[in-house]
Amino acid sequence: MRARTIALILILAVAVISAAVYFGYVLPNSRAHSANSSVAPEFTVTDIYGHPFSLSQYRNNSVVVIEFTSLSCSECQIVEKTL
Repeated sequence: MRARTIALILILAVAVISAAVYFGYVLPNSRAHSANSSVAPEFTVTDIYGHPFSLSQYRNNSVVVIEFTSLSCSECQIVEKTL
């Protein structure tokens, strides 16, 4: 019984390590290939308060979530409250 448990643990460890290697190095858009990944294009828009918003202000500083909604869209207003 003990040998079976050790074999199961080894199999699971190999599976986890294999998955980590696959997702870390084989997929083209993985973090290992971040130098080759593309970034969002630069743009500047005016917000609803009349202030300019430029994506370059936030580059390398934080995560940016941009929501494009309509004031007359009831579903959009529900999503806006959850963000």
